[in-house]
Amino acid sequence: MSRRRAVGILGLFVLVGVAFAVWGLQRPKWNVLIVTLDTTRADHLGCYGRTNALTPTLNALAANGVLFEHAYAPAPLTLPSHATMFTGLNPPEHGLRTNGQSRLPDAIPTLAEILKARGYDTGGFVASFVLDSKFGLDRGFSTYGDDMAGAAPADHALHRYRAGNLVSDEALQWLDGHFQKPFLCWVHLYDPHSPYLAHPNLFGDRFKDRPYDAEIAFVDQQLARLQDFLKRRGIADRTLIVVLGDHGEGLGEHQERKHGKMIYNSTLHVPLIVSMPGMLPKGARVSGAVSLVDVFPTILEALRINHKAPGNARSLLAAARGEPQQARLCYSETDEPFHEAGWSPLRSLTTDHWKYIRAPRRELYDLTKDPAELHNLATTQAEQMESLEQQLAKVESQMAPRQESNIELSPREQRALASLGYVANAKTGSATPHATLPDIKDMMPHFNELDDVHELLEAGSVDAAVERLKTLVVNAPSYEMAQVILGDAYTRQKKYDDAVSQFKSILKRNPESEMAYSHLGDALAAQGKLAEAVTNYREALHRDPNSDGLQYNLGRTLAQMGNVREAIPHFEAALELDPGFANAYVELGSALLREGRADEALENYLTALKYNALSLHAHMNAASVYAARGEFVAAQQHLEKAAKIDPKDANIHYSLGAVLAAQGHPASATKHIQEALRLQPDHPAARELLEKLSGGNR
Repeated sequence: MSRRRAVGILGLFVLVGVAFAVWGLQRPKWNVLIVTLDTTRADHLGCYGRTNALTPTLNALAANGVLFEHAYAPAPLTLPSHATMFTGLNPPEHGLRTNGQSRLPDAIPTLAEILKARGYDTGGFVASFVLDSKFGLDRGFSTYGDDMAGAAPADHALHRYRAGNLVSDEALQWLDGHFQKPFLCWVHLYDPHSPYLAHPNLFGDRFKDRPYDAEIAFVDQQLARLQDFLKRRGIADRTLIVVLGDHGEGLGEHQERKHGKMIYNSTLHVPLIVSMPGMLPKGARVSGAVSLVDVFPTILEALRINHKAPGNARSLLAAARGEPQQARLCYSETDEPFHEAGWSPLRSLTTDHWKYIRAPRRELYDLTKDPAELHNLATTQAEQMESLEQQLAKVESQMAPRQESNIELSPREQRALASLGYVANAKTGSATPHATLPDIKDMMPHFNELDDVHELLEAGSVDAAVERLKTLVVNAPSYEMAQVILGDAYTRQKKYDDAVSQFKSILKRNPESEMAYSHLGDALAAQGKLAEAVTNYREALHRDPNSDGLQYNLGRTLAQMGNVREAIPHFEAALELDPGFANAYVELGSALLREGRADEALENYLTALKYNALSLHAHMNAASVYAARGEFVAAQQHLEKAAKIDPKDANIHYSLGAVLAAQGHPASATKHIQEALRLQPDHPAARELLEKLSGGNR
């Protein structure tokens, strides 16, 4: 071959190489759609074998992608599990061990940050306060939709989450303005979390007895909306879709009704489906155990982004393509028993074959023969259990534990978290499994019993609740929450001596119990022992100075004692902690009125009505200020609203009659005065005014 010809061929190869390099640089980036399904068990989806499920969208996604049959969450809780998905780190490594306590450290890179740095538009849309931006998962998202203000009314007014259709609406609106560039879009659908709605408007009676499955069918519809958008915009064939659950739900298995307290597969086994048209096989199923810690490196490898997998995370792409993979050791944990009541936390290791749970009484299950984890083999397979304990210890030793970055939640945020079924900052400190702490297996019946008692109290069945609580505190003498609830129930029965005795017995065992001091103050105040109540409120505030409720109760009690000036700063402190505390505005207004500061009082009454338009006392007190000023029309308007709120209050009708009389409307005034006397025949002021009106009409 001549030298000239050789050079020509070499040049051709160089040109081809350059062409391939340019093509590689110009190759369109894949979009990424991540949909996380809160509280979703894998075994309640059709593609995972549930025959009566209504999940056509998820089934189709699995048929066109890869389904991981045995994916496990690192924790049965929303925030820790999502932090793992977006960082590739287990909870000890990223520091988020429970909901509502900590913020993801800024030093930990997130998936959104990595993609944003490479030119991706990034939008995240979450349905629950548990994933609020203050917890740190918003990092890297140019748009982070976490505003719960637009939440639709649910069956319980306090539930701080948005229905899936609202989250999808926001995500679709964002996508419509960003699909021209490569994007990362994360959509979090919370609906399968309790309380479950049967959605009869969508499904009729199909799920009347299976509302949990109705919620899963509902989120399946939301996923369909997102996929339809991709198809309409012609970008479905270049969008990587990852759908996964953050944790499951007990649904009564192992005595666990919901999630968080135990780490059986009912709350750890979650769906994981990955679809990448033309790049991953259709209808493939991976049977080996995988962890949600692996999602982070899987997405990055699929996008051809070179980023070293942190910790023990590994990409699942090879497994998705059918290549052999090394057996996985899946780590999981929960500290919730400790935070709830000082019971032992749990740690576990799951393999293709075995499940080991480190607890005061250790557990071992053969998942190949006993997938429901019903037969503990700890005593009969001691050698296998010790081997798994050593492997778990090795996995833990390879983690670099990170100190959690504690954050302060406002009282309103604490109530939001509590309304979702979580305890915020109930018990802090080191949480390690220990044989001397109570085992959740023994304590779960007591937890469920207290849950039942709460329902009785909400239904007004106080006597029945008290009888069950008496038994509960005997059976679980270390369960402080049950003892507090019993004392509260005594207060509701007006058995104040029993309530006081109950709270004092708690303080004898635990002199630092803020709850006992606070509730003892309530019982003493109800007895009229105001000075003693103040002492106990102060003790409680010393232990929890950020409690708006304590500040309010202390201020109210001081005001009742006539110490108005001393009460005012406590109402102000309550409002600083919770600017939406309507009753605190009312009490502050009344205290200011007693100090002769009528204008400020009225301002507080009107502010209270902005937060609670049905505040009877705010309407009545505002009316009294207006009437004192001679502004009778404004007073009448507030009194008419008050009468609609409580038409059986004699004082409202009397006041309305008096205001109408002052405006020269005797006939209308007489009707209200007569109604006041019908409701309260011995109302002296109403009788006197009626006589004046009658005399004036003669």
